Amino acid sequence: MIASLNGIIKDVFDNFIILETKDGVGYKVEGLPIEAKIQGEEKEFFIFTHYTQQEVRLFGFISRDSFLLFQDLITVSGVGPKSAISLINNIGVDNIKLAIIEKDHKSLMGNGVGLKLAQKTVIELAGKYDNQKLNATKKSLGYENKTLDEVALALESLGYSKKEIDLAILNIGNDPVDIPFEKLFRNTLNYLQKKTGSIK
Repeated sequence: MIASLNGIIKDVFDNFIILETKDGVGYKVEGLPIEAKIQGEEKEFFIFTHYTQQEVRLFGFISRDSFLLFQDLITVSGVGPKSAISLINNIGVDNIKLAIIEKDHKSLMGNGVGLKLAQKTVIELAGKYDNQKLNATKKSLGYENKTLDEVALALESLGYSKKEIDLAILNIGNDPVDIPFEKLFRNTLNYLQKKTGSIK
């Protein structure tokens, strides 16, 4: 079973990439978010090998957390790889865990996930995640960091809640503490406007 791959992104398609390893083999890797699909870059991905009677598919993940969450999600009856990938790429790992912790199935709806499937996900994964660990992740983002603090204050002045801002910052980049104020503010605001469907 393939668990990770390292190689050059040889070609990019709508739903998958071809990752060419050093031995010259090109692997079709599905499920990656747009920001990971950069042709010509050398990348290493966690890989989940999904077996069915008809085919074998490889799903790629940038982070260990998304790799593990995907495996949890597909244990839920009715949640297949397509739905799990949609949830992770559109809602984010920490948002999904928080929704499950808070039994907030509505936050999981959309992008191909309906009411019943969202409810089943919350019910079947209840007790799986620890809110304290999520809070520790937020602290590691460094709200002591001046830039993040300034962005949070600017967004609060626009009417967004601290919870909305925290979740947005968790989802706009791998290393938000290293992003300049202007870019971080713009990216976070765009995320919030897309999530809430309104401009404040």
